[in-house]
Amino acid sequence: MISEKVSEMIMDRQEEESRVNNMIFFHVEEVKGGNSKEMDAILIGEVLDRLNIELEHSQLANITRYGRVTENGSRIRPIRVRIENRGKRGEILRNAFKLKGMGKPSKVGIGRDLTQKQREHNANLRKLLEE
Repeated sequence: MISEKVSEMIMDRQEEESRVNNMIFFHVEEVKGGNSKEMDAILIGEVLDRLNIELEHSQLANITRYGRVTENGSRIRPIRVRIENRGKRGEILRNAFKLKGMGKPSKVGIGRDLTQKQREHNANLRKLLEE
C-alpha cells in the first residue's frame, strides 16, 4: 500500500518535471493549409514579439496543437510549445499579462503545462476562493 503511494508520487513528480519547460498558448488562430507546425511557430514568434521577448525559432521545440481539428473550425486548439531556456520561459510567463492591454482586444493567453492533478487542484482552490 505504501509502496504504491510512493511510486504514484514519484510518477507524478516525473510527469511534472517532464512538463516544466512546456507552455500552452491559448486562442492563437489556426491557419488552414500549408505546414501548420511552421505556421504555428511563426504565430508564436509574433506573440513573443508583441511581448518584446527575443527568442530564436531554434529555442522553440515540439510545437503541437492539442485536440482534434473541427470541421467548421469553431474551436481554436491550444498550442503546446517546449522552450529550452527556463529563464526565457519565466520571462514569457511574467509578461503574459501584457497581451491583454495591447492594441486590439486579444484573447491570446499563455500558461504553464499542468498535469491533470495540478489542474484539478487549482480548480478546487478556485472553488474555495469563490465561497
